[in-house]
Amino acid sequence: MIIEAKVKTKQQTNSIIKMDDGTYKISVKALPDKNKANIEIIDLLSKHFDTPKSQISIQTGKTSTKKRIILGEQK
Repeated sequence: MIIEAKVKTKQQTNSIIKMDDGTYKISVKALPDKNKANIEIIDLLSKHFDTPKSQISIQTGKTSTKKRIILGEQK
């Protein structure tokens, strides 16, 4: 599964909200420094979708607030 997400860093709580247009709004506490926010996003998505962290990857937007994320094994 591929999801499109808009990410906000430096928030008070971690959260995932599915928007009406099918994209996700992800808020994380981590700073966008040295990949900390991306690691926290993967941790949060792993718990939310009950998917192993090893099967989650950020396809595009590693340094952007808009990301395309792959969940699950891609064949």
